[in-house]
Amino acid sequence: MMQQFLYGSLCAVLLGQSDGLSVPALLSPPPKCRELSDHSKQSTRNVSYVNSKRVRLNYKVEEQGPSGIAAVELWTTRDGAVWAKLDEKPGNPEPPYVVTVADEGLYGFTLLGRTGAGLKDREPRAGDAPMIWVEVDTKKPTIDWLNVDVGRGADAGKLFITWKATDENFGRAPVKLSYGENANGPWRVVGSDLSNTGRFEWTMPPDVPVEFFVQLEVADKVGNAAIQTTPKPINVDLKIPRLRILSAIAASSEPPLALDQGGLRLNGNR
Repeated sequence: MMQQFLYGSLCAVLLGQSDGLSVPALLSPPPKCRELSDHSKQSTRNVSYVNSKRVRLNYKVEEQGPSGIAAVELWTTRDGAVWAKLDEKPGNPEPPYVVTVADEGLYGFTLLGRTGAGLKDREPRAGDAPMIWVEVDTKKPTIDWLNVDVGRGADAGKLFITWKATDENFGRAPVKLSYGENANGPWRVVGSDLSNTGRFEWTMPPDVPVEFFVQLEVADKVGNAAIQTTPKPINVDLKIPRLRILSAIAASSEPPLALDQGGLRLNGNR
């Protein structure tokens, strides 16, 4: 057991997965460590995402003997190389198993049941895949800026929306764009389930208002969302009025009579 722990710890250090420890550049990880790292990366493909440090693990007891279950152990890993027992609940606790983690990030969890006679499955060791990977993420995405340009000339009738938004756990289509005549809505969707490319070209419909606000909403895989709205409405009427004189005739020398509440007045005098 101690040999397994030391080897797993050594792998974590050599692979740069252990905080506060450094290794000389000339000291390269042995092939077995690389295998463990590759195995860990492969097993992180199916990850459950939660937006709380309080994690609920739903489980069921598939088999047990006459002595029942005396305790349930929770084992965890951050990298697949180093495992440790995080918690233990005595007796035969009812599902789910609720645990609070200290930090955000990726956790691998495995549950072990221990019988009244003290028997249990082999404890997880370096290279073992956990029963489940969980990514704890409570942070909202960051929106650095949002910009809107109205098309001119050949691009008249188009709106060019650009932005920069970042998050470690964006999905493939985390962006939603909307517009509304008021800063507080209601909002009409311009496009949803958009990729975070940072640019969207919108051909405006004929019934679009002359002025409106544009709203950007981005959400990560967990559901953490960030929203930004243009600080002032966008005026899309860029057409300059053009006038043409049709003719010219002699103007009468006598000013027209005007009627106001006090009676007739001429040239502004009563």
